[in-house]
Amino acid sequence: MKLKLTMLLNKISLIALKLIGKWWDEALILVGSYCVAFFTPIWKFLAGVCLLIVADMVMAIAATKKSGKEVKSRKMTRTVWKLIVYGLLIVVAHTIKGMFNFPPTWPIVEGVTGLIATIELKSMDENFKLISGQSVFKQLINLVNKKTENEDKT
Repeated sequence: MKLKLTMLLNKISLIALKLIGKWWDEALILVGSYCVAFFTPIWKFLAGVCLLIVADMVMAIAATKKSGKEVKSRKMTRTVWKLIVYGLLIVVAHTIKGMFNFPPTWPIVEGVTGLIATIELKSMDENFKLISGQSVFKQLINLVNKKTENEDKT
């Protein structure tokens, strides 16, 4: 009797697995298709921001080592939070642009990404200043000011 009951339960579980497996495959295809369609327009922005964050982390580690301090994991967790928060900001900007039917020419995602990139580039500049003693932004500002002065004189 136990053997027949076990065999019956095995058959029922195999049938259930086949049904769930078929449903699960279709659900994965549907969710995967949605994710691809959603992230295709913004993947370059996400990848660019990730690249800037990683570059900033590498420069921060170099600046920390140059100053003779110890590299601590607690400070490195900021990088993980930046990746999450900045990525979510880009996703939210893309979602808002789609929800409220803004014109395609309005650079909402580009603007958010530009602000994030500015923050990261400034952080990288601060780290570069700690490493080399010179600020790239300050040199660029001085260069622009010199060119402006030269144009004003002519």
